Amino acid sequence: MVTVSRYCAEKLEEFYGVTGAAVVPELIDLKAWRHYLQTNPTAPDPSKFTVLSACRFYPRKRLEVLLLAAAQLRTAIPELDIRIVGNGPQRTRLQAICKELDLGPMVRWLGDVSRSRLAEEYNRCDLFCLPSAQEGFGIVFLEAMAAGKAIVAVRTSAVPEVVQNGILVDPDRPEALAEAIRHLYLNFAGDYAFSHSGLDPVLRSNFVFGYYAGGHSMYVEKPILHQMYLDVGEFIRATKPAKRPMPSVQQ
Repeated sequence: MVTVSRYCAEKLEEFYGVTGAAVVPELIDLKAWRHYLQTNPTAPDPSKFTVLSACRFYPRKRLEVLLLAAAQLRTAIPELDIRIVGNGPQRTRLQAICKELDLGPMVRWLGDVSRSRLAEEYNRCDLFCLPSAQEGFGIVFLEAMAAGKAIVAVRTSAVPEVVQNGILVDPDRPEALAEAIRHLYLNFAGDYAFSHSGLDPVLRSNFVFGYYAGGHSMYVEKPILHQMYLDVGEFIRATKPAKRPMPSVQQ
């Protein structure tokens, strides 16, 4: 059995009794992603403090926690600009919360965007924030790290496995999320440099960050990890029971 995080491996054992699952992390194509970032150069607006969030609008993503945090930061960060990429079944509810909190132009709903536009938004932001309460992995965090952005997220599910150089807070606590954003706003230069220092091995090119089944962290060369996926696929094909022939139908 193969899964994408230690968190998922623990849940496989908890709910299905599956033990010893190998952990093979999800990937992003760093070469392609850097190309998008380089060909869509948009610098952060110095007159604003821009927070980007990107996800599907499901309840577990907890975007309302970000909106509540933004309301608490109205005075502390008057130039706060929340930009939200994505769409989903919670859109109407979230926009109603935004209206109720009177956030007005502080929050911009960008909808679904192309990869080029998404790269532009990562370039534009000062930090990335997603207060999701349940992530099996979290590809958007890899994208934010590859863009060299500071991250504010939640200490739950697989997030701590992926976000090792961001600020993690307890789930469903808008005041904690607001304080983390305010901290980066007040001390941005130092925290920004710190986030970059942890990303050097990733940004140098041919490496992705991951875990193996023993639970130890390591950097895995992409060709090796690619071969791991091929080996897993070959194992599945070799052990999959043959399909039973369909009985012939008499006309």
